[in-house]
Amino acid sequence: MQQQPGQTIHIYISLLQTLWDQLAICDLVWPNVEATKVYADFRDRQHVWHLLMTLRDEFDYVRSSLLHWSPLSKLDTIIKDLISEEIQWNTLCAEQVPPSTDMVLATHAPPNPIFYIQTPFGHTQNTSKSSKRSFCNYCKKYDHVISECRRLKAK
Repeated sequence: MQQQPGQTIHIYISLLQTLWDQLAICDLVWPNVEATKVYADFRDRQHVWHLLMTLRDEFDYVRSSLLHWSPLSKLDTIIKDLISEEIQWNTLCAEQVPPSTDMVLATHAPPNPIFYIQTPFGHTQNTSKSSKRSFCNYCKKYDHVISECRRLKAK
């Protein structure tokens, strides 16, 4: 049994616990209390190994960290650590959700570009398609050129 994609740790552990409980029914009856405790510790270690080795790949870093503990922690401690890691991982993933691809961006389109050509007579010629008006470089006004500029002639 492997943990399925999208399956939470809590749900997966519940399924494993059901399986382990069914298998425990078939356990042998040990002759004394000491042997029963030794077997119970062995069975708990096996459950820890089974749980850790059947987790999804996203938990590789947690699995390797928990398996390197010496001595190996109890099943309850491992479960608490796994659930807290899953909560932390889900929180981080929720914060890093990319914006929706349904978003539409609107920008202001610039007006048609206006290009000016410098002529040898000191005036510029507007070459935009939307406007063929002449422009004076001296007074910076439209509809005349520098050779016809009244301000320049008034000086």
